Amino acid sequence: MGSISFAAIQTLFLAAFSKIIYCVIILIISAILVSVLNSITRKILSSKMSRIDARKADTIHSVLGSVIKVIVYFIAASSILTQFGINVASIIAVAGVGSVALAFGAQSLVKDIITGCFILLEDQYGVGDVVTIAGVTGQVVDISLRTTSLRNPDGTLYVVPNGSVVIVESKSKQFMNAVVDIGIDYGEDMNKVLAVLNDEMDKIEGRIEGLRKRPDVLGIIALADSSVNVRIVAECMVGFNLPIERELRLIIKNRLDAEGITIPFPQCTVHMAKD
Repeated sequence: MGSISFAAIQTLFLAAFSKIIYCVIILIISAILVSVLNSITRKILSSKMSRIDARKADTIHSVLGSVIKVIVYFIAASSILTQFGINVASIIAVAGVGSVALAFGAQSLVKDIITGCFILLEDQYGVGDVVTIAGVTGQVVDISLRTTSLRNPDGTLYVVPNGSVVIVESKSKQFMNAVVDIGIDYGEDMNKVLAVLNDEMDKIEGRIEGLRKRPDVLGIIALADSSVNVRIVAECMVGFNLPIERELRLIIKNRLDAEGITIPFPQCTVHMAKD
């Protein structure tokens, strides 16, 4: 074999050196691009902080940052491999076959993550809200990209995949209603009863914490077996409905007692058949 000339070695060295420099430049540009895109994403999320809390914004930023990094570095790696004469198309084709098989097995996971992103972006509910999702009612204690954790009043924790969240019933948006039903004896004058209840509702406005406006006496809602049922509805702040219902029952009971109006207990009439 003939000896390799110095010029040939120099040419090979320069070619290799130029490719190395190209790779370094591509990696530097990719790192700068990832940093800039992450900064832009952070600013966009910061502008939405009025409806997205810091924890949700951090979660969304983390996910978007990962997606941005994968896309940018994938493009960079493809460019570098092309410089070394590697056919990127064949690699993508092989990877595509594997990704299709993986996609079939990960459909539910992808659905959970995508739905989780929309839940966070649209602020459908947040930690501390009381909601009903997938047939489960409870307080939201944690939201991740894949699952939502609810704790119901008896303390049971439910972990619901976000992909199962189709309809959300929120009890924590803007206001709630405190609903109180009162049973009145059939022998009472219902016009007087309604007048007494309305008078009492006029007096308690502003006296109960969390009450947004004067409670409404809707009137008779049922002629039940043992009583005439009257409903009172009070618009209140989120989370105050149960304490206000308890307070209203006490106030109403005391007023009805003072007026001599009877709240009956369940009763029935028995007819004895004659021989």
